[in-house]
Amino acid sequence: MRKTAWNNMINHCRSELPNEACGLISGINGYQEKVWEISNVNKSPYSFEMDSVQVEAIFNYFNRKKETVTGIYHSHPTADPFPSLEDVENIIYPEIPYFIVSFKTNKPDVKGYLINGNKIVQLHIRLY
Repeated sequence: MRKTAWNNMINHCRSELPNEACGLISGINGYQEKVWEISNVNKSPYSFEMDSVQVEAIFNYFNRKKETVTGIYHSHPTADPFPSLEDVENIIYPEIPYFIVSFKTNKPDVKGYLINGNKIVQLHIRLY
C-alpha cells in the first residue's frame, strides 16, 4: 500500500471517531494507491454501511479512468482489528483485501484480510 494511502486511511478513520469509518481503495495491478472516503450511513461505533450513492459515483469514476478497487476498509473504534461476525457475513468481494483500522489502543493497529465464506486469511501489508 502506498504510504500516502495508508496515512489517509488512518486519518479518515480517526476523524470519524467514535463512529466506524469506511471507504474504498483504488489502484492499478492490485496496488493500493488512493483512498476514497465514504460516509457511514449507520453513524455507529459498532457497524458501518457505505453510502450507496457515493459508491456508485466512485465506481463510475473507476470505469472511466480504468482504475479498480484494490481494497475496502473500515474501522473498529474499540475492538481489535479482526473481522467481526457481521464483517464476515457482509463480504461482497472475497477477492479484494479488507483492511481494518483499530483504535482499541492509542496507536492505530491496521490488519488486512482476504475473507471468503468463513475462511479468513491475514495478509502481509507492505508500504511503498
